[in-house]
Amino acid sequence: MKRVCIIFIVVISLFSSVICCANDKDKYEENIKNLTFVIEKGTTDNKMYEARAFFQYLLGRYDKAVDDTVEAIKLNPESADAYKIRGMVYVAKEDYGKALNDLNKAIRFNPNDPESYLNRGIVEKGTYNFERSIKDFDKAIELAPDFAFAYFQRGHAKLNLKDKKGAYEDYTKAVKLDPSNKEYKRFQDFAKS
Repeated sequence: MKRVCIIFIVVISLFSSVICCANDKDKYEENIKNLTFVIEKGTTDNKMYEARAFFQYLLGRYDKAVDDTVEAIKLNPESADAYKIRGMVYVAKEDYGKALNDLNKAIRFNPNDPESYLNRGIVEKGTYNFERSIKDFDKAIELAPDFAFAYFQRGHAKLNLKDKKGAYEDYTKAVKLDPSNKEYKRFQDFAKS
């Protein structure tokens, strides 16, 4: 019972710190330390590895993030989150073949996750498959209509297809959803000109 309580407290602490302290590297390090403690106690919960992988990813420790996703997948071969996180790592490393493979699996195991479609769209955009990327961004937006970053990314794909009007509309929607984001506004102004 004590072990279950410790794991529960660690998980609650992790999610609270993600919500309250985004971009706080010290908190990420603390979360990794706490997760490592739980993992070393012999957890068989793939979510602990996934959480640690995500914090490693946020800190740019891509090899460690991949290692943790491999362990999570061993514990649950159908974990959409593990494949999504590893796909995100591969996107960051610009290894688009591996990223596409993992994101396809993430979508197969959880077809209702807008982030997986967003990330797969980024991969498609990165490999100049703009039409396919737009379909993935469309799906992400269908699943999460207030997903500003999906509109922003779709705007980029449309701009690459010389659809300046469509790009402007997407950038405008992104700005409306997240008015404090200066990059969205900058691209909105660019597409308007």
